[in-house]
Amino acid sequence: MRSGAPSSGATEDGDRLARAKAARAFSCVFGALVAVAVYAHALQKLLDHDEHQFIASAALIAREGLVPYRDFPYYHLPYLSYLYAGAFLVADRLLASARVVAATAALGIAFLVWKRARAMLAGRSEIVAAAGAAAFVLAFVTNPLFLYTAGRAWNHDVAILLALGATLALDAVERSRRPKWTACAAAVLLGFTLGSTLNLRA
Repeated sequence: MRSGAPSSGATEDGDRLARAKAARAFSCVFGALVAVAVYAHALQKLLDHDEHQFIASAALIAREGLVPYRDFPYYHLPYLSYLYAGAFLVADRLLASARVVAATAALGIAFLVWKRARAMLAGRSEIVAAAGAAAFVLAFVTNPLFLYTAGRAWNHDVAILLALGATLALDAVERSRRPKWTACAAAVLLGFTLGSTLNLRA
């Protein structure tokens, strides 16, 4: 017996699957290009004098085992210094290591922008949603303020990533299956935000 022609439903399903695969491939390639651009941009910037305080404090923690406030003066809450110190234990290139951490946080922000944009475009086709989310990310990473601050060993990137995560978690509380845990996650992220950026000087 000869098989009949494929049904229109099967053809539509195949087309939909192909479009979904194409959208995922586009998003992966776009994300890889953005990552390469952000890391390259971060590592080629000239040293800024404000990076010293964060790198020096982390180096004292990683290399000498010193403790902020007790062993040396420090005018911020110390969470970011310990994060950078952890990176220095893995790689001893201080400026490059700290900037990789900051650039990774900047990419995390871009990912959250992409994820939020995809959620906003959920009713659109896969291709349109992928292209629209990519447009949001492209507008974000080419913003002059992002280009100036992203990837420097300051306290901006990590703090903004944590603050944005806390904001999105709070926004998701009512839709969450476990709203109490989601609210707790938002509170923890907000606490780490303050711990990584708060200045103690009067």
